[in-house]
Amino acid sequence: MCLDQRTAGAAAPLALGLGAGLVQVFDEAAGSLAGELDLLKAGGKALGILVLCAAIFLIIQDFTGVLLAKVIGVHPGYGLFAGSVSLAGGHGTAIAWGQEADAAGLKNAAIAGIAFATFGLIAGGVIGGPIAERLIRRNNLSPSAPGNEAVDSKAEQPEPWTLQRGLSVM
Repeated sequence: MCLDQRTAGAAAPLALGLGAGLVQVFDEAAGSLAGELDLLKAGGKALGILVLCAAIFLIIQDFTGVLLAKVIGVHPGYGLFAGSVSLAGGHGTAIAWGQEADAAGLKNAAIAGIAFATFGLIAGGVIGGPIAERLIRRNNLSPSAPGNEAVDSKAEQPEPWTLQRGLSVM
């Protein structure tokens, strides 16, 4: 609701456009979620913990990025691009939101996002590779023989995923 009559005409289309877009987003999310509730329930407690950990790390990424942006004296928006926009979203998300940020006045946001996404990709490989190798060695994992992809009904079934096993892999 606009209290100032001078801006009522300008604010109404923006509010209606935003409201219609948010209604569409809500409808899509609710429809997708309704179809996947059984799958989410099957994930159980381990999935809930994984989602919670991911949410916490996203917040840490954004907090750290904005804090570092303020420390070096640049717009905090660049900190978000140094955080979850590029590290969790990747190159595509950084480019898409970078164009929106450029249009809003945050110059070269897409370029900064691409740089941060590339850093995240390289750091993930450099850090994740040794961690994966350690987990493979610790759990005595080995690749299956080529051409042996058929499932043998008499073969030993893998251990079911439990909370403890999921956390030990993380």
